[in-house]
Amino acid sequence: VGDPGMVVREAINCTTEVETSYFSTSLKHYLPPVCVHCGSVDSLLDDTDPYISSLFEQYSIVRPICQICKNNGKDARTWGKKFLPKKCRR
Repeated sequence: VGDPGMVVREAINCTTEVETSYFSTSLKHYLPPVCVHCGSVDSLLDDTDPYISSLFEQYSIVRPICQICKNNGKDARTWGKKFLPKKCRR
Protein backbone atom coordinates (compact mmCIF):
# COMPACT_ATOMS: atom_id res chain seq x y z
CA VAL A 1 0.00 0.00 0.00
CA GLY A 2 1.36 3.42 -0.93
CA ASP A 3 1.86 6.33 1.45
CA PRO A 4 -1.50 8.11 1.84
CA GLY A 5 0.31 11.39 2.50
CA MET A 6 -1.16 11.85 5.94
CA VAL A 7 0.69 11.74 9.25
CA VAL A 8 -1.15 10.78 12.43
CA ARG A 9 0.29 11.57 15.85
CA GLU A 10 0.07 8.72 18.31
CA ALA A 11 0.47 10.65 21.59
CA ILE A 12 -2.95 12.31 21.56
CA ASN A 13 -5.89 12.01 23.92
CA CYS A 14 -9.38 13.42 24.44
CA THR A 15 -8.04 16.74 25.76
CA THR A 16 -5.75 17.35 22.77
CA GLU A 17 -6.93 20.08 20.40
CA VAL A 18 -7.54 19.29 16.76
CA GLU A 19 -4.24 19.65 14.89
CA THR A 20 -3.68 22.71 12.73
CA SER A 21 -3.05 20.51 9.69
CA TYR A 22 -6.72 19.41 9.81
CA PHE A 23 -7.69 22.97 8.86
CA SER A 24 -5.23 23.26 5.95
CA THR A 25 -6.50 24.66 2.68
CA SER A 26 -5.87 21.42 0.82
CA LEU A 27 -8.16 19.45 3.17
CA LYS A 28 -10.98 22.02 3.44
CA HIS A 29 -12.81 20.50 0.48
CA TYR A 30 -12.79 16.98 1.95
CA LEU A 31 -13.19 17.40 5.70
CA PRO A 32 -16.10 19.09 7.50
CA PRO A 33 -15.45 22.01 9.84
CA VAL A 34 -15.01 20.85 13.44
CA CYS A 35 -14.54 22.54 16.80
CA VAL A 36 -10.83 23.15 17.41
CA HIS A 37 -11.21 21.98 21.02
CA CYS A 38 -13.48 18.92 20.96
CA GLY A 39 -13.74 17.96 17.28
CA SER A 40 -17.54 18.24 17.25
CA VAL A 41 -19.32 19.12 14.01
CA ASP A 42 -22.45 20.19 15.92
CA SER A 43 -23.39 23.66 17.21
CA LEU A 44 -20.45 25.47 15.60
CA LEU A 45 -20.56 29.24 15.93
CA ASP A 46 -20.80 30.77 12.46
CA ASP A 47 -19.26 33.94 11.04
CA THR A 48 -22.36 35.99 11.91
CA ASP A 49 -22.01 35.24 15.64
CA PRO A 50 -20.90 38.47 17.38
CA TYR A 51 -17.98 36.73 19.12
CA ILE A 52 -16.65 35.20 15.88
CA SER A 53 -17.22 38.32 13.77
CA SER A 54 -15.32 40.46 16.31
CA LEU A 55 -12.39 38.03 16.11
CA PHE A 56 -12.41 38.22 12.29
CA GLU A 57 -12.04 42.00 12.62
CA GLN A 58 -8.77 41.42 14.49
CA TYR A 59 -7.41 38.19 12.95
CA SER A 60 -7.23 36.71 9.46
CA ILE A 61 -7.79 33.13 10.70
CA VAL A 62 -10.35 32.09 13.32
CA ARG A 63 -10.66 28.35 13.94
CA PRO A 64 -14.18 26.93 14.46
CA ILE A 65 -15.50 26.59 18.01
CA CYS A 66 -18.74 24.98 19.18
CA GLN A 67 -21.24 26.58 21.54
CA ILE A 68 -20.51 24.01 24.27
CA CYS A 69 -16.76 24.75 24.36
CA LYS A 70 -17.46 28.50 24.27
CA ASN A 71 -19.90 28.13 27.18
CA ASN A 72 -17.22 26.16 29.07
CA GLY A 73 -14.91 29.18 28.89
CA LYS A 74 -12.73 28.15 25.97
CA ASP A 75 -11.74 30.67 23.32
CA ALA A 76 -11.55 30.25 19.57
CA ARG A 77 -7.99 29.86 18.29
CA THR A 78 -6.81 32.72 16.11
CA TRP A 79 -3.85 33.49 13.91
CA GLY A 80 -2.63 36.34 11.74
CA LYS A 81 -3.31 39.51 13.71
CA LYS A 82 -4.52 42.24 11.39
CA PHE A 83 -2.67 45.52 11.60
CA LEU A 84 -5.03 48.41 11.18
CA PRO A 85 -3.63 51.70 9.91
CA LYS A 86 -3.30 54.40 12.56
CA LYS A 87 -5.51 57.42 12.19
CA CYS A 88 -3.77 60.47 10.81
CA ARG A 89 -2.94 63.00 13.49
CA ARG A 90 -3.58 66.63 12.78
